[in-house]
Amino acid sequence: MVRMQVTERALEKLRRMGFGQITLTTTLYCCDVLVDIAKGRGEVLVFSRDGVEIYADEGMADLLANATLDYDGGFVLRV
Repeated sequence: MVRMQVTERALEKLRRMGFGQITLTTTLYCCDVLVDIAKGRGEVLVFSRDGVEIYADEGMADLLANATLDYDGGFVLRV
């Protein structure tokens, strides 16, 4: 599992997509499929936050496919 932090701009897009429970201070844990989606090879992303699974739709996959993921002890989602 990989820790992922969300930038403010990405947070706005996530909220518009229905992920309103995610905040800038939320630590997201995502499975390795995140990297595949970021490279345009995946379709669905599963977040696990505090034991809660969030299944992303294809819109999330599109968002991540166009995102820049920087690794520094965790992925930072920048869109």
